Amino acid sequence: MNVERTYIDCQCDSAEHTLRFTSYEWGDGPPDLCLEVFLATHEGFWERCWVALKYICGYKCKYGHFDSAVIKRTQLPKLQTIISDYIEMHNKFVKSIKDDK
Repeated sequence: MNVERTYIDCQCDSAEHTLRFTSYEWGDGPPDLCLEVFLATHEGFWERCWVALKYICGYKCKYGHFDSAVIKRTQLPKLQTIISDYIEMHNKFVKSIKDDK
């Protein structure tokens, strides 16, 4: 198994807005590309209790418990490389299946 991790920073340079891409090349299985994003957190014990209570009661925020990241323009070539590398891995896997038949 081959694992490769790449990080892309937000425009604001906050560590909480970092995008983490992980590509998995399983060898005999199809490759995977995962994107991990830091979700918004709540500070303080009582604020977390309040959020938990609202969740238990079925309250849903129209925005969800998400945060956002604005990718720096200087990071776009890095994103393009992540995607093109994944496409290359996938095409290699598909070719290996065709060659086995």
